[in-house]
Amino acid sequence: MDYKSDLLDSEIIGEDSEYNDLFGEAGILSDHQEHVRKFIDLLWSNYKHLADLKFRTQIRSKFHSCYFEMYLANCLLANKAYTLSSSDFGPDIFIKELDTWIECVSATNGDPNNPDSVPEDICYDPNDSSTWKAEDVPDKKIILRYTNSFFEKQKKIVGYINSGQIKRDQPVIIAISGAKVSSARTEQGYPRILGALFPIGDRYITYDKNTMEVVKEGIRYSDAIKKNNESLVDKLAFASAKYDFITGVIFSLHDVWNHECLSKLGADLIYIPNPFAKNLLPANFLGVGRYCEICFQENEFEIITHTC
Repeated sequence: MDYKSDLLDSEIIGEDSEYNDLFGEAGILSDHQEHVRKFIDLLWSNYKHLADLKFRTQIRSKFHSCYFEMYLANCLLANKAYTLSSSDFGPDIFIKELDTWIECVSATNGDPNNPDSVPEDICYDPNDSSTWKAEDVPDKKIILRYTNSFFEKQKKIVGYINSGQIKRDQPVIIAISGAKVSSARTEQGYPRILGALFPIGDRYITYDKNTMEVVKEGIRYSDAIKKNNESLVDKLAFASAKYDFITGVIFSLHDVWNHECLSKLGADLIYIPNPFAKNLLPANFLGVGRYCEICFQENEFEIITHTC
């Protein structure tokens, strides 16, 4: 192996298959693997002074979770030159200029034995039509994984606030990666993360059956998702003041294997502010990607997406 990484150790086999995929067959890297490893080391050179003591070992077992945290920090450094710090025992990233904490999480498919989990992507041979299979994209199950990530992290943030690690007047953001959720990239219309935070349901179109012209179109109200056991998971996190201690959510579908698709570091990021947050941030504070503007009018609301 000609290329030596400053972060990735070929002498140690990781518990995460994605980490092990970075080392090639018998130590021989493909051009793509070498390119990816160099990109990781570039991010690491900017991030290693922020990494907690466990980062080098955790990346072997939780590769994408660690990568996402490092990637997001690099986006903040590259686009706004913020002064960042972190703690071994608190939230993942602190932005000095904004007095703001960020807690990162990577959503997963969930337990494969759970009927509400997202099924793995279908493997098929493009040269063998017998392996081809069309299936519906499990939209509601994907949204459930995002809501699960949000609710788990907000519980952790409550603990940080109660312990005094986060002050009650400091903005707090949850950063969610959906990159490791199967089929998550197959988005049409609004990003699914919005359907995890607001009562947004399926899109509908009404036609005049005589003229076939569109009479009406919109999005149905949906305040909860029914799980397999008939219990309901609400999608109202940002539709009331219940979670007003959460300033907003950053969302990303980026993963390291497709980093060449980025026109700019952070171009994939979406910031969704909580309209009921008590500690606010400028909606364009990322300086890259997109942000959402949420406008409430009586019993309706409109979400407008802007480019930073």
